[in-house]
Amino acid sequence: GVETREDNSPTAVTTYSQLLLGGTARRQKVGMHDARYQELMWKTLHKAGIARLFTATYDNEVLSAMLVFVWKDTAYYAYGANSLAH
Repeated sequence: GVETREDNSPTAVTTYSQLLLGGTARRQKVGMHDARYQELMWKTLHKAGIARLFTATYDNEVLSAMLVFVWKDTAYYAYGANSLAH
């Protein structure tokens, strides 16, 4: 029942940032750039055709998000975030 898809909407970017900063980084006790930085990085690199955001959703709730950078013929896993729900 988990659906994965590419979602480059502003809402998905905000959700990714919330999962990353409020969940994953906090749980793992890892320092991370703030939400403003995450959204500016996304906006700049997406506009350049480099950044792509993927989400995994269950029961209308985003459980995880992954930011991927694509350059030429290579995709780079840049950042990932997840919820502990479900």
